[in-house]
Amino acid sequence: MSLAIKNAVVATLRVVGEYEEKLALLKKACAKTADVSATILPYVAEFYGVPLVAGQRKANGRKVLDGQHAKYTTAKQAWIRLAKAVTGNKPKSTTPVAVSKKLLAQGVNIVIEQSMTAGQFNAWVAAIRATVTFAK
Repeated sequence: MSLAIKNAVVATLRVVGEYEEKLALLKKACAKTADVSATILPYVAEFYGVPLVAGQRKANGRKVLDGQHAKYTTAKQAWIRLAKAVTGNKPKSTTPVAVSKKLLAQGVNIVIEQSMTAGQFNAWVAAIRATVTFAK
């Protein structure tokens, strides 16, 4: 093995070990944070020198990275990777949603009474989603 490859391997392993240690500290610090992504965004923006601006459309009322900045893509990718690493790729919402036992039983009874296949069930759920508008 060449000395250059050996040095590169050793340097990479050191960085990976340090990254895992720092990530564990960040996970611990963010353990009780409801929205990890929003919590770390200002620090990622500062690191890359990308200003935060008022969000529009879906991000209305929140701060977002300035899409016009030269380092926007780099900062956004780093932010997403870091948020996923901290959360373990969990969905954004950490608030559990409960369905009443009665409502669940009614839905199960419909599926059983109709002898639905998995495909029919999926189509039924898709049809429900398509026809219902939820309040925000």
